[in-house]
Amino acid sequence: MDQVLRVNKVRVDEVKEFKADKKTQWLDSILLELLEDCGHGKEDLDKSDIKLSLKVEKEHFDEFGEVLFCQGQVNLQYLDISVQSGESIEQNLEIAVSCVFIEEHNEKKHQLEEEITIFLGEQEWDLYYHNRNMADMKSVIHEYVFLNKNPYPGMSNE
Repeated sequence: MDQVLRVNKVRVDEVKEFKADKKTQWLDSILLELLEDCGHGKEDLDKSDIKLSLKVEKEHFDEFGEVLFCQGQVNLQYLDISVQSGESIEQNLEIAVSCVFIEEHNEKKHQLEEEITIFLGEQEWDLYYHNRNMADMKSVIHEYVFLNKNPYPGMSNE
């Protein structure tokens, strides 16, 4: 899977499935950035993993034009540093991905500048924009990973 998904390569009402892992360069770079953010480095990449599974579908809406729906999951296994002991600990994340891409001109046209979600097809979706039929999947997956990582690793709930 490429880091930029061409919206015009998906036909209306067609479902495409994508799977990728850390062998995909842009996913590997997200994993490395996560490790570095957690106080680790390149040497820990072989002890860490990232997998992406995504279903992509395009539908046409009179109001927004062609809308690209993305649903799936990001699975991560990585090393972090415990806030309690200062030791390395393994973290596992399963992050649900549920977002849509609409054409960038809709942001101003429909006053969506302040919106981060949109309600379409009886469901609420995280809202992103594509420009010239290019949807930047790397920035979206990066955001999902960093918004969902544990801010206090190793903290017990007691």
